[in-house]
Amino acid sequence: MNEPVPAALSLARRWFKALDDRDPSTAAALVSDDCRITNPTGNEDLVGPAGVRELLRMAPPTLRRSVRAERVEGDTAIVTGLTRVPGAFANYTTWTIETNGDRITRIGFAWRSAN
Repeated sequence: MNEPVPAALSLARRWFKALDDRDPSTAAALVSDDCRITNPTGNEDLVGPAGVRELLRMAPPTLRRSVRAERVEGDTAIVTGLTRVPGAFANYTTWTIETNGDRITRIGFAWRSAN
C-alpha cells in the first residue's frame, strides 16, 4: 500500500517538474507572492512569481537534474541530487523547499562540486 505524499513534498515535486519542463507559469503559480528564492548568481534573493520566472530565464537550456533522496521535516521538503550542465559543471545540490501547506514560501539550495 502506498503512503500518502506529504503536502510539502508534493509541492516540491510539482515545482521541480515545472522547472524541468521549463514552464514558468506553472512554477510561478506554486509560490507565494513573497516567496524568497536563493539567487544562483549570489546576488539578492529572487522574490515571488517574478523571481521564479527570472530563475528559469537564467537557467541554461541544457541544465539537468537528478534526484537522489527526498525527505520531509514538517512543512519543509529537502531534496538532494545532482545538478549539471553537460560540459560545464556538475554539482551535488541540496534543495530546501519551505511551504505553508498550500504554497512554497522559501526555496534555498546549496551546491557542492561533483567535478
